[in-house]
Amino acid sequence: MLSDNINFSVAVVIPTLNAENFLDQQLQSLSLQTHQPSEIWVIDSESTDRTRSIAEKWNVNFIAIDRSTFDHGATRNYGLKQTKADFVLFLSQDALPTPSLIENLCAVFMTDSQVAAAYARQIPYDTACITEKLTRRFNYPSEPSIRTYRDKETLGIKTFFLSDVCSIYRRTVFDEVGGFHSPILTNEDMLMAATLLSNGYKIAYQSNAEVFHSHNFTLKEHYKRNFDIGAFLTMYASTFQVESETGEGIKMAKMITRELLKKFKLVSLLKWLMICFAKYLGNRAGHHYTSYSLNAILKRSNNKNYWILQYQSSGLS
Repeated sequence: MLSDNINFSVAVVIPTLNAENFLDQQLQSLSLQTHQPSEIWVIDSESTDRTRSIAEKWNVNFIAIDRSTFDHGATRNYGLKQTKADFVLFLSQDALPTPSLIENLCAVFMTDSQVAAAYARQIPYDTACITEKLTRRFNYPSEPSIRTYRDKETLGIKTFFLSDVCSIYRRTVFDEVGGFHSPILTNEDMLMAATLLSNGYKIAYQSNAEVFHSHNFTLKEHYKRNFDIGAFLTMYASTFQVESETGEGIKMAKMITRELLKKFKLVSLLKWLMICFAKYLGNRAGHHYTSYSLNAILKRSNNKNYWILQYQSSGLS
């Protein structure tokens, strides 16, 4: 718990697109925080549902942007520039905070001045399938941790794990390193982690800071997400410079397979093996994105707008 006499401000930035199924409960949860945010900004990409009216109901700051201009890095940078707080918390629209989220996330900043960013533990919703629950358990364990650039020797690619589903940044350091890279296909958080760590800062995983968040993706969605991740890792291979990026994925696949066998969940095991295969195919294709035409990439990627803008700016067709 933080001492009552510690005075710091926290702004919340939430990029949204048709968020009516989540936003009302999310904003209610933020209103119940043990450490109240000083400001909340909803940066909306032309929602066609009740997103705006829900934001207005809670009297938070609302900015509408052209959907075609959304960028994982630039849009978050834009949101942060609207704020004045000491720390800025980024939330995905479908992440539901627990009451002490902000307080527990910020605790590590008060004890270690070199921590530049922290991220929360993701607890799966009750509606999550068993493989999604096991995936969250693997990626978000019960033990907290603090990482430095030196951990790359032992942790490999996992050193740079940071999730903007729920992450908080020390504003002075965020500004010092120039914010998120943009334009960017995906994983702006991972690239920011690499930037912070290479500049001598630390990243904290606060396991007692929790949000509810999970997805039940289709095989096609798994493929597309991993295509983008594979392409991203190829684009920034020189930044991460690890021997293998697949080690953690293989560990997770083995752990989940063992758990499903132990529970005799054979149907779920078959589905899991299909998911692993879809992820593998997507990742491999993404690594070879330069060999595909624009049309072929658009069929495989989640972020079509990024590729269209990149090809237009480069004069390719």
